[in-house]
Amino acid sequence: MLLQKKIITAKQKLEHISKSSISFDTNKGLPLFISDSLPDKFGTELFSKYLEKEGKSYRDLTPLEKLSYIGNRGMGALKFLPAKHEKGSIKLINL
Repeated sequence: MLLQKKIITAKQKLEHISKSSISFDTNKGLPLFISDSLPDKFGTELFSKYLEKEGKSYRDLTPLEKLSYIGNRGMGALKFLPAKHEKGSIKLINL
């Protein structure tokens, strides 16, 4: 009986925490840990220039399309599939 009461109390506490304390903030419609993979200001400038050469606009892409361009080349542990590039299709440029 005591164990059952503790389980019910723990469940009530978890429900209270999930309703009030846990934040599900988003950035550009994505969870924060995913939107953090999007390019920063400098990366956005480079990405925009690349897209212009391809005849596309950075502003026209959805956040998910931007992540698909990142594919498995991002700085963090996440990779995004399907990637919008073919293996070996990326040209390196001198900065």
